[in-house]
Parts: sequence; C-alpha cells; structure tokens
Amino acid sequence: MTPATMARYEVALRLATAYRDAFNAWDVAGILLLLHPDCSLDAADSTDGALYTGKEEIKSYLESSFQTAPGVFLIVEEVYSLGWHCVMRWRLKQAMGEEVRGVYLFTVRDDLIYRMDTYIKVE
Repeated sequence: MTPATMARYEVALRLATAYRDAFNAWDVAGILLLLHPDCSLDAADSTDGALYTGKEEIKSYLESSFQTAPGVFLIVEEVYSLGWHCVMRWRLKQAMGEEVRGVYLFTVRDDLIYRMDTYIKVE
C-alpha cells in the first residue's frame, strides 16, 4: 500500500471518529466543521425520502434530532475505511434505554465528509 493510499484511509477514519465525538457531545457546530460545503445527508429516519443538502439543511436536521431525542449516545461497534469511504456500524442509545442499530457510510472529499448515508436495522 502506498503512503498516499494509507493517508486516504487515515483521513476517513479520523473524520468518522471526530463525527462520533461531536455527535456524543451534541455539538452541531463541531459536526458542521467536519462537513464539506456541498455535503449531503441521507437520513434513515426520513419518512419522505428527503435528502438533506448543504450545511444549513443538515444543521436544521441535527438540531431537531438532538432536541427530539435528548440523551442520545452513539456507540461505535466497528469502523473501517475503504480509501475515500468509511463504514461505521453503531448502536444509538436513547435516554429511555432504547437502542437502535445501524450503519453510516461516509464519503470523503477534500478531507471532509462529502456524503453521509444512514441505514437503520429494523426487525
């Protein structure tokens, strides 16, 4: 593996870890710093299939999500990088003890999160 390839893996893993840390601190501003200006977020809880594009839409979505799920905490079960892509398998622990399992698929561009796709496991 070349140093350039290794650097891509490292950037993607660092961004995923920083996202987890900012999420668990409910730090919307911190999350926004990790996002590419043209970032998009495909949120699994979107009932109408909406895709949030740009930092302003994502900011509104995150603020609303943190407000409606106080005490939410992201527990990473596994994370690995595929170059400019990163996969994070997680459990989302909610205040009432409920848990949801899912996966984030991150795409990295210009050393920032360019796209984030969310998938939630349903029974």
